[in-house]
Amino acid sequence: PGILAIQNLTQEKEYEKRKHEEAKRQMEDEHERHMNKLDEMLTLERQKHKELLSAEQSERQLAENQQAEAEQDRMKLEEQLKRKEQELEELIEAQKKLEGIYERSLKDNHEKEKMNADKERIVQALKKEKTEMEKFKYVMVHKNQKLEDEMKPREEEIEKMENQINEMNEELERYWRENENYKM
Repeated sequence: PGILAIQNLTQEKEYEKRKHEEAKRQMEDEHERHMNKLDEMLTLERQKHKELLSAEQSERQLAENQQAEAEQDRMKLEEQLKRKEQELEELIEAQKKLEGIYERSLKDNHEKEKMNADKERIVQALKKEKTEMEKFKYVMVHKNQKLEDEMKPREEEIEKMENQINEMNEELERYWRENENYKM
């Protein structure tokens, strides 16, 4: 009965250990998959952000070039204004164009600010999700520690029983030797 109890406890210990290791492996795999997914999402967002910045810089350069050209046109028209009355209308027209460019530029800047705010909200949401994942990891590590702590007393109990069996075997061997000595 003592050996069967030890065998049962040993089997139960091995089963619990395998069960614990499998649960731990599954949690680690799930955590790894989730972190990879977050990394992919972050990489995509960074790529989109880079593309938007590049497009924004191109648009800004184009607007600056257009603005510089318009300024040159305006200066030429001012010089010609002194000479010709007819060119006054062309100068007014160029000025209206500049105002349109300026209004579009203001509108574009407002839209870009809105897009940047949206991106910031996404980044904040990702940071929040990362924080939640870190909390989840923390909880899982402590649950794992708790399971390991629960297994320790059983291991100690098995060790005590094995020591008792060894003592009983020694006592039995001593008894047999004494019986052999009496027979002689």
